[in-house]
Amino acid sequence: MARKVTWTESAWIDLEEVAAYIAKDSPH
Repeated sequence: MARKVTWTESAWIDLEEVAAYIAKDSPH
């Protein structure tokens, strides 16, 4: 359970970083 939570948290952080990079790189 703890391992799954840790994986989910780290995956979510990666998604947020990618989303922030895309938003910054986006012309909008």
